[in-house]
Amino acid sequence: AAQAADAVAECGRAGIPFAIVLGAGFAETGEDGEAAQRRLGEAAAAAGVRLLGPNTVGYVNAWDRTALTFSTAAEVDALGAGPLVLLSQSGGLGGCLLNRALDRAIGVGLFVSTGNEADLVMADYLEWVVEDGRAGAVACLVEQVRAPERFARAVARAIGRGLPVVALKLGGTEAGARAARSHTAALVGARAAWRAWARAVGVVEAGDLGELVETAGYLARTPPLEGRRAGMVTSSGGVAVMLADALEPLGFAFPPLGAETVPRLTRLLPPYANAGNPVDITAGLPEETFGEVLAAVLRDPGLDVVVVPLTMATTEGGRARAEQVVNAARGAAKPVAVCWPGGSLVRDGVRGLDEAGVPVFQSVTGCAAALGAALAYAAARRESARAGEAAAPLRLSEGTVPARSGILRWEEVRALLEAAGIRLAPEVVVRAEAEARAAAGRLAYPVAVKLLGPLHRSEVGGVRLGVADPETLVAAVRELIPHGEGCLIQPMVKGVEVLVGSLRDAALGPFVALAPGGVHAELYRERALRPAPVSLLEAEAMLAETPALAALLAGYRGRPAADRRALLDTVVRVGALAAALGPRLGELDLNPVIVGPDGAGASVVDARLILAE
Repeated sequence: AAQAADAVAECGRAGIPFAIVLGAGFAETGEDGEAAQRRLGEAAAAAGVRLLGPNTVGYVNAWDRTALTFSTAAEVDALGAGPLVLLSQSGGLGGCLLNRALDRAIGVGLFVSTGNEADLVMADYLEWVVEDGRAGAVACLVEQVRAPERFARAVARAIGRGLPVVALKLGGTEAGARAARSHTAALVGARAAWRAWARAVGVVEAGDLGELVETAGYLARTPPLEGRRAGMVTSSGGVAVMLADALEPLGFAFPPLGAETVPRLTRLLPPYANAGNPVDITAGLPEETFGEVLAAVLRDPGLDVVVVPLTMATTEGGRARAEQVVNAARGAAKPVAVCWPGGSLVRDGVRGLDEAGVPVFQSVTGCAAALGAALAYAAARRESARAGEAAAPLRLSEGTVPARSGILRWEEVRALLEAAGIRLAPEVVVRAEAEARAAAGRLAYPVAVKLLGPLHRSEVGGVRLGVADPETLVAAVRELIPHGEGCLIQPMVKGVEVLVGSLRDAALGPFVALAPGGVHAELYRERALRPAPVSLLEAEAMLAETPALAALLAGYRGRPAADRRALLDTVVRVGALAAALGPRLGELDLNPVIVGPDGAGASVVDARLILAE
């Protein structure tokens, strides 16, 4: 590490535009390493040299026959350039990905171990891959998303060009949520933030290393999935049941076969076989029959995908069954997925499918995960095509955002909400008993009295609801004022209680949260999350993800429907405020927002805002 900066400077003087820094001892080792990495980055910038690394195992570009790596995963007779791209921030795990892909004959065109990313980050490589045009899918192993805005734009361009991006995120425990100070932060952990961000930008998630390779390999080698109608051809009812059980919760359906398909199958199958969907041809039939049945089902126009669960066979029988599947799948216009959870006796058959480019999975969970990912990618394509425009950027005037950090006073919170056009309930603030007595006669009762100061005032007895007359009001203020900065007096607004909040993830930026509100915000554990800012369409999608809240707004048990559009407008405005606050945003909690009857609007009756330094 000590000599790396000098070596990079030498590269610049020699006119070398790119350098790979394989060595470790940088940011991954602590403060001294972070300082060394900063010096390396500064030296590279000054010399005009772009860096891969440090702490990388290098890269392999099989498309252009270049391998600059010390990963033992590349110690093979042939790399077999193909449509899959592997980008990994971990060198060791990246090598595992490459090894797994090559073992399964999934052709890898490009493998990059991005390392600590002192200069070039994963977004740079993804941008290049999208523009290059040779990839069929990209698999990313991510520890931290650097330059998330650029990464998101690159994913959007990839979706526009029919290129799926699959990612496995490492880290992101929920430990930080235990120290959260607001309802919003308690509802949103690091893992939830990543999942919401990935879904919003169109990244398909993988659950583990094997799933990452198999899913990306599947998407790289098959036509896009256009729907949820699945056909199934099998000789084993057991595996078919397992696979159907795994696929139906993902949204797949197994409709009856078409009017032209059933007669074809009836001619091919014995009377005791099932010509429905799933098609169970039973055991003992010639291999040619299996291939003919599969080909007939693949031609059915009422299906979007065909899955083929297989079981045990002799070594020779496995090869023959694989050959029939390959012949039937060749030239098929719809995706095929084989699930073959056998052992050594089916190894040759699995290898034959791999080498022919027919996706095969050796577990039901792996097959279901890949097909679920294909659905997720299809949804990302649709959402990309119909994405609405975000609200116009909010410009906060100078002095609106306090310079200090921490929990803001109510007056400061109110000023920021009003600047964003967010409606607040009418209010009176009193800081002494005499002020309360002077205001009491002008108020319409009942009212709510709230202590100004504590973050969760209901937990310290700082809220009095349904205060019915002036004397009770004065008594409540007298009791509460010694425990805070004053009291907030509001009318008892009626409607559906909703939480709308925002917080900033250190790596991914600001988010907007929507959930049932009031004292039950954390009890329901139902919430939707999106990166800020959000469009009206995205706000509507968030509401669809909170079905209990949506039911309350629609008029649960005979109650009048609430002003749904006013709530969505509030969500959009909170997203604009979160984006405008930028790195100053810590946590914003509007809890509750009271959504009145349709046409009556939505009003914030309680809010907390924490600014970061």
